[in-house]
Amino acid sequence: MNQTSVWLDVATSHVHSGLECARYRTLALGSWRIVMVAVEQFSGNDTPWEAFNERELARAEGMPVNKRRHEWLAGRYAAKVALRSWQTFDRVDELSAITIENSNRACNKGQPVASIKEAYVSISHSWDVAVAVVSAAPVGVDVEKLRAFSPAAEDMAFTASEKGRDSIISPGGERRWLTLAWCFKEAFMKAHGRGVFGWFHDLELQRIDQEGRLTWKSSPRLHRQLGRAMGLAGYGVAVDGYGVVVVGTPISPLTVGLAGGAR
Repeated sequence: MNQTSVWLDVATSHVHSGLECARYRTLALGSWRIVMVAVEQFSGNDTPWEAFNERELARAEGMPVNKRRHEWLAGRYAAKVALRSWQTFDRVDELSAITIENSNRACNKGQPVASIKEAYVSISHSWDVAVAVVSAAPVGVDVEKLRAFSPAAEDMAFTASEKGRDSIISPGGERRWLTLAWCFKEAFMKAHGRGVFGWFHDLELQRIDQEGRLTWKSSPRLHRQLGRAMGLAGYGVAVDGYGVVVVGTPISPLTVGLAGGAR
């Protein structure tokens, strides 16, 4: 895939009514858009605090690990920027009107839920990148730093076919294929409101075409567990040292927010 073809624009600092927002770039995958913002922008005085409400700031302040706090703020910010497609804002501080909580429902416990009705949100973090996807239909997103996997991790997460694909498709590029396979499985299960652990071998990534479109197969066991067919589509790309995959029900283009990339 020609990675440069998926970039829609490269943005510098965005200023709204005199208030500086975090810098971001916009990436297209299928019918979704990804907004990339460097997580490091949420580690100091340049953090756009006006985008967060008191409850969110209190939660962030209560996180004892700085890295986790910065990722959390970046992910929430990315989701708020993505949710702009549902409402119009003239000032960055009005993003604080959008609240993103975590679901307590058994069917999608822990999944992010936006205060804006009919909006589905999914958030992921990896190193200095946080990802948020927004859609009018169930959707999941995952981002992972391209990396090697230990033999034990490969056996746990990938099928024999997936492990063999690297030697066929990209000699020396094992990190790209297996990382995207991991991202796909995470994103697929998130689109169903579930976690991936315990289901890795029930999903197999088979192909990524030149447009980034994914082909996969799933097991009868997983079909029985999910209990419904959603007509999902998936897209993936390796860009800037990360794998990014979005899986969801295709609809008219909305916005996917990804925090971590304005470099």
